[in-house]
Amino acid sequence: MSYPMPLLQKMRTLAQQDSILLGFLLGENGTFRWFDTQLPKGYVAQGTCVTVMQVSDVLDYVQNGPISLDWVRVQINIWDMDSVTAKNLAAYLVGNWFPAVDFVTASMFQSPPGPPLQSPNFKLSQRGFLDFDIQPTQAWCEQLEYRIGNNITI
Repeated sequence: MSYPMPLLQKMRTLAQQDSILLGFLLGENGTFRWFDTQLPKGYVAQGTCVTVMQVSDVLDYVQNGPISLDWVRVQINIWDMDSVTAKNLAAYLVGNWFPAVDFVTASMFQSPPGPPLQSPNFKLSQRGFLDFDIQPTQAWCEQLEYRIGNNITI
């Protein structure tokens, strides 16, 4: 029996297929620096990193039970030692990537991938800050919050 792919795994899968994101996040050792929830120690010194965390989830119901579309609030942190690089990647995600990815239909997860049919991804907020927990030199973090429409059956 196969289970649907979780949203954070869908995001990582589509991010790895994007040549611009590969340019920002693919390390010399082949590590794609897009992580679930937590930034592993020492990675930000190797280059730009992204962490993605699910903050909340709203699943709508009808008379027959839950529908297959949920609305997930996701926090995306872009880490880099250079604030300009982090802001540039955030601008790419906001302006190009999120408008082009679709988590509602299965078209982008087929082989070969098809074009997105819908893109109900809504930016809720953005802010930047210095993270003093990164030592010995502090890293810049550009933080995005999105509400993403996700089909829980794909």
